[in-house]
Amino acid sequence: MNWYKAVACLLFLVCSFEALAQNDLLSGLYFSSHEVIQDKRTSLNLSPHGNLKFSDHFSLEFEASFREGDGYYGYIFRILGEDATNIDLVSNLASTTSNFWLVYKEQTLLSFKWEQLPGTGYDQWAKIKFDLDIPNSRVSLSINDVKQESTIPESINTHLFDVIFGALHHKGFVSVDVCPMSLKNVKLVKDGELSRYWKLSKHFNDKVYDEMKNAEAWVSNPIWIIDRHVKWKKVKELQVDGLIGSTHDTRNGRIFFLNDKEIYCVNINSFEVDTIPYLEGKPYEDKLARQIIYNEYFDQLWSFDFDTEAINIFNFETQTWSESSDKTVESLYAHHNKFISPIDSSLITIGGYGHYIYSSVVHHYNRESKSWETFDRKDQIGPRYLSGASVISDKKALVFGGYGSQTGHQELSPKFYYDFFYFDLKDYTFEKIGTLPTPETPFVPIETLVYDKSGNCFYTLIYNNMQHNTHLRLARFNLDDGKDDVKYVVYNDSIPYNFLDVESWTSLFLDEKRSELITYITTGSKVEIFSISYPPKLKQEVLQKAGKKLSVANLFWSFLILLPSIGLVFILWKRKSRRTPYFYDVPVVSNYTELIHIPEQNKPSSIYLLGNFKVIDSEGNDITGSFAPTTSQLFLLMLMNTIKKGKGTTSQELKNILWFDKDDNSARNNRNVYINKLRLILKSFEEIKIINDDGCQAIQGLDLIFCDYVRVQALINLMKNNPVFNKKLLVELTDLSLTGTLLPFVQFEWLESYQTEYSNILIDTMLQYKDHVEVKKDLILLLKMADVILLHDNIDEDAIAMKCYALFYMGHKKQALDIFNKFSTDYENLLAEKTKLTFEDLIKLSK
Repeated sequence: MNWYKAVACLLFLVCSFEALAQNDLLSGLYFSSHEVIQDKRTSLNLSPHGNLKFSDHFSLEFEASFREGDGYYGYIFRILGEDATNIDLVSNLASTTSNFWLVYKEQTLLSFKWEQLPGTGYDQWAKIKFDLDIPNSRVSLSINDVKQESTIPESINTHLFDVIFGALHHKGFVSVDVCPMSLKNVKLVKDGELSRYWKLSKHFNDKVYDEMKNAEAWVSNPIWIIDRHVKWKKVKELQVDGLIGSTHDTRNGRIFFLNDKEIYCVNINSFEVDTIPYLEGKPYEDKLARQIIYNEYFDQLWSFDFDTEAINIFNFETQTWSESSDKTVESLYAHHNKFISPIDSSLITIGGYGHYIYSSVVHHYNRESKSWETFDRKDQIGPRYLSGASVISDKKALVFGGYGSQTGHQELSPKFYYDFFYFDLKDYTFEKIGTLPTPETPFVPIETLVYDKSGNCFYTLIYNNMQHNTHLRLARFNLDDGKDDVKYVVYNDSIPYNFLDVESWTSLFLDEKRSELITYITTGSKVEIFSISYPPKLKQEVLQKAGKKLSVANLFWSFLILLPSIGLVFILWKRKSRRTPYFYDVPVVSNYTELIHIPEQNKPSSIYLLGNFKVIDSEGNDITGSFAPTTSQLFLLMLMNTIKKGKGTTSQELKNILWFDKDDNSARNNRNVYINKLRLILKSFEEIKIINDDGCQAIQGLDLIFCDYVRVQALINLMKNNPVFNKKLLVELTDLSLTGTLLPFVQFEWLESYQTEYSNILIDTMLQYKDHVEVKKDLILLLKMADVILLHDNIDEDAIAMKCYALFYMGHKKQALDIFNKFSTDYENLLAEKTKLTFEDLIKLSK
């Protein structure tokens, strides 16, 4: 019995830790309301497969948060009886009379005003409970425990109901007025017992499953709040002419952007910008090194120059700089690391680059002597720049990665560094603590690291500094791993980044009050600020898995009782329903030369949407660089809608997506300007034209050019509509699909539905043909098909089975085992459970 108690206790602890982890995350379903057009508004249907059967005494409970400024009137929920009765909770948040009504058919039963509801208001979660007593025809509604009751004026003659929140198109009931709200923790209670529980946290695209019986609820136009942990959101963009430098004040939530006349101060609580003009003096000008830092111990901005003894200090109270100098020099330490030491509240810098030399020099500004101290630590750390560093305790800082050379000379074998060091803040020495395995794609970190003491890990943004058009990607590095086996995770979302050595700067910090990671990016005079909720999550981590039950304890005891029967049934099932073998004959292949075939990428008159976005005009010129952010989004929006609908995009859709913040006249002017710009860009692309097709802006001539996305769809349709299997079509489809996913580096919300649909249909097609007799005999084709699936879903069990089997019988047994082991680890990390696949089963599938 003690053993049972121990296991039960362990299960309880595991569940508790999982619950605690989930409590750190934002959750809920955000309902799009009057701020979008009618067909983009959100609906949550708790009964998509037919009526719910209510008991005599039924309750609907949920939490709701209401927002200001997106229209105020709309439906919260509608309960529709099979006998055409309706019970509705309606809101008018800005009304001066009543703000919430419970309505039966056309009669108001109950109403509430804000003043009656303690602890409620905009952007606060309120607990709402609706009770229905069918035999006695009574209802009650409570909001934050303030309860009212009423009698329905007629008998209710059904126990079958539909329950729908938000927009409604259902059985003769139509309503598009949606309350501007967010919902979470939706519960159905029958006769006092919890029957359904939708947390509205993790989700599966447009479906969400309840925690009791895995009952589906369907969502139209969802915006999942938990996705704020997955996706970066641009929160501010501004222009700072003559930008000299930037820095931030984590404690007070400020970001500073400086030129030679004033400071642009961004408040990260509101992202409003305040300008502070200089009344005297100005910062040192070294635009190459951005030698400015905020000193939180004195609430001062410090501008510094390694060739000048005096620190130039900005006083916020007097709005003055302590120095004024017109001297401009080219720094020897561009892209160095800098931080304020907690030991003496002074400045320390590490490394940098200038005059073709990488540096390993540590600079310390001694405030007492008002002079620089220098320490060359070349014997401890390789000369470098573009490293990441941050103070992690009162005694030490952490330094990671960078780019440089062991000699310090740019021309002598420069390389990427992936090593980690502790830096002693007292004696300015380095201690190496680990090294990453060299990644397939090289990267450097940005200048700052965000350290998580509880997890002994850190976050930073990484990018490839060998490319101008690159992307910033958030990564987490775990320091608890072995010295030479440091593991890291790169998150799904990315931020476009145009990197130029002396023009591009990026920093990252954690806003603890709002639990957000904030990054600010400067390119020339352009400033962009992005945020993501903390802790960040992989996309796979917020996807809900159908079939997962809430009651772990009940499952555990049921499992013990039924274990013998389950084992017998499983063995019999395994024998009867073992997968059809992938191959009848197993050829051993060792030649990899024909494994990867990459289609030609620079054909004249081509548009490439798989992998990197690329446009090649009629003369064979790559004109992708001519597309600015707005023209590229306009082009892609018109292109994707033309491909899918054949009609293009309406003017209203363009306004809602591109110019939602402008009135009709201004939006029309912007639309005409940018369409003319787009026509000029496409002037050398003779085959295609922008036309107005019955009020829609469309792309004409797509049948005259090559587009990889269009070709993939055509190949899939050809295969599905042809009763005779054509292996050549499948080979072409596979090779073309391996060039990449659909526009992976383009971050537009409207594009996500296209990307999801493309991934689903491609995976389905690969799985549909994997068992065909001609595919079974072609290990190379099977391997490619597996890789196509894994591009879109890296923990797909069918794909891993295909890939490991193919590699094993091609003679690459160790590689097959390595891939399976990595998959098993990723699967367990992402889904918190072990895969049921075993390597031995995979390689015996044809036995």
